Order: sequence, then structure tokens, then C-alpha cells
Amino acid sequence: MKKQASRSSDALCFCEYDNIKGERSHLMATLCDCDVIDSLCDSCLRCQPVPEEKLIQAVETIEDRIRLPFCNGRGAIKMNFELAYPAITLPFTLCLAAYGPYWTFFSLLSFFTVLIISSRLCRYRKRNRLFFATTLSSSIYLFAVFIVVVVGFRKILLWEILLMATLYLITLYLMFQVKHNSNLLRVDRKNYRNPEKLSSDGRQLNVRQVSWIDSRPIIDDNLQLFCGQCKVDRPPRSGHCTRCDCCIFGRDHHCIWLDVCIGKHNHRSFFLFLFMFFTTGVYGVHLTTTTLCTPVIYLDWFLVPADCRFLYTDFPSGLCVCSVVLSCIGLSFILCLLVQQFVLISQNLTSQEYHRARQRGWLKCWGLLALHNSNDKGFLKNWYNFLRNKRTQRYKVAVATDEDV
Repeated sequence: MKKQASRSSDALCFCEYDNIKGERSHLMATLCDCDVIDSLCDSCLRCQPVPEEKLIQAVETIEDRIRLPFCNGRGAIKMNFELAYPAITLPFTLCLAAYGPYWTFFSLLSFFTVLIISSRLCRYRKRNRLFFATTLSSSIYLFAVFIVVVVGFRKILLWEILLMATLYLITLYLMFQVKHNSNLLRVDRKNYRNPEKLSSDGRQLNVRQVSWIDSRPIIDDNLQLFCGQCKVDRPPRSGHCTRCDCCIFGRDHHCIWLDVCIGKHNHRSFFLFLFMFFTTGVYGVHLTTTTLCTPVIYLDWFLVPADCRFLYTDFPSGLCVCSVVLSCIGLSFILCLLVQQFVLISQNLTSQEYHRARQRGWLKCWGLLALHNSNDKGFLKNWYNFLRNKRTQRYKVAVATDEDV
């Protein structure tokens, strides 16, 4: 079934491929000759600890063997598990969940369980696009269910459909803005530091001199003003992201659901994206529930679902119900993140600075407010500065000094 890579220059059959060992293999041998997985299963059956190296090799082997036949002369193409899993399994999960409430519970529970396990198996990677693919796939599928199934009941007005579509397109545009705007520190030659001189020319500040909240890390009672990975001086409010493997200007946090670092240049777009995502989801849930259930009208305008006895009567209604359940799960997480961002922005505080304040015990009011925040200019001023459009400004890295901080 296998031949050495000496034939790698020849045209491959649509079921052949060159594996990670450089050997030619065939799709028929997918379940054959796998010492790594055999050893992994043997360790599990014997209740023996599994080394992380063996687990990584097993994941890489499985990903290498999941391929699709393709007639392009290059053989079977490799499927990206991180992108393929939510795109393939989510529609099947929704279809299974449409058969009843128990199916809904166990199908969604199984989907998220496998999602968490998969993310744990892929944790050795710096960039994991599994959650971003889940976010994008779920939003597309839920919107498709709304357009194809919910609208098909013919109980929604045209302006409501157009409003829902407009909100969804705005949400996608804001997602693109968050992904597109770069927060990387732009490094000049004069700010680049020779790593050989770092030991004699290191930039540090004793923690006793730091009487304010600073986003930069404190190691051995010293505030680190220099990034050893990027070889640049860290300006205030910046931070190094281990997933992006670079320094981020005005770093707030790394959002795994969008697979992007949130910083100064996309923080505003990120908050607007959360707000529009939540608004679109709530409006979609409202339209769906008032379509499935008999609504009651209040003030001659607002519809509230009242009689929901006929759920799961057929496949379309069951599909709409499980879509509402999945939407509510996602909206609950979005709401928590919105509240967190609202509290931090109201204080002109980043998530990274909040983490440093918690480490130093500088929190009050059940952890909602931070002490020694030199950037806090008041509620209205903080929101005014945050909502101003500053994305077009270029940041030039300056050598950090005591006056900078």
C-alpha cells in the first residue's frame, strides 16, 4: 500500500497522497498500519498515562489521513479538521435535534462536548481556528434556517425580513473589521534591540516604583519594559500574545471565537460587533418564537409568544426550536462578554490591565472596580474617547522610559 517518496514527482491517483513521513499512501489504508494510534489505545486500555508527545503524534496522524479524493494530479486533498468539524457536524446536529426535546438536549450536548475535547487536543497549536469556524458556521446556518424555514411559514412581514438581513450583514461587516484591522507594533530600526546586548542593557522597573495599573508583566519584582520574543521596547498598555506570537498595541485580550487579538485598532469594532451580534440574535429569536407560538400583542405593537403547545409537531418546527436553543446558548455568552467589556470600557481599562490589578489586589466592589487606574477620566469621557475613530492612526514604537509610564 505504501511506496517511498521517490515517486513523489509522479502524478498521484485521486485516492493517493504523500503522508507526513514522505511516503506514498492510499485512502484504502486509512485504518491500517498506525502504530501511534495503536500504542495510544493500548495505553488507554491499560489505564496508563499518555505522554503529550504521543497524543500530539496521534492527532497529527489522524488529521493527515482525513482526506478527500480529488482529480487534480496531486492526489487526495487534506481536510482541515478545525474548519471541517463545525461546518460538517453542525447541520447534522441541528437535524437530529429537530426530532424532539431529548434529541435537542443530547445532540447539542454531544456537539459542544466534542468541540471542547477537540480544542483540548489541538491546544499545542498556537493558532486554533476551531472556535472561529464554529462561530462563523453557526451564524451562517442559523441565518439560513431563518430565511428558508421561518420565513417559509409566511407569518413575518417583508420589512421584518429586510431588517433581519440588514442586521446580519452589518454584523458580518463588523466581524471583517475586527479581523482586518491590525494591532501589531510597527517596529523601526532604532527601536530594535540586539538580543546579545539585552543582558547588559535590559529595561526593567522595580515593582515598588509602579504605583499604577500597568499591562506589562511583572517578573521577579520587576516591571518588564522589554519584550524578549519580539526584541522591542514595550510601550504602555501593550502586551505580547503567545497565540499570535507578537506584541499587540493596546492589547485587551485574544478572542478565540474570532481568532484575533483585540487591541486599540479593533477594540471599538469588536464591541460594536458584540452589540450587533447580540441585537441580531435577540431579534431573530423573537421573530422565530412569535412565528412558532401563538403571540399576544401589547400596546398594539409588541408581540410576545404565549401559546407554545405545538412545538416539535413536524421537522420544520423542530428545526426552528433547536435553532432558538442554540441561539440562546450563544447569546448568553455574548451577553456576559458585553457586560464585561462595558465595565472595563467605563473605567478605560483593558482586560490585561484588569488581570494585573487582580494579581496585585487592586480591586474593589466585588472585583468590578480597579484602584490606581491612571487612565480613568470618568464615565462619559472614557466612552467618548473609546467611540472616537482612531483606527487610521499609525503607531510608532517609542523606547519606553520612566516618563512614558
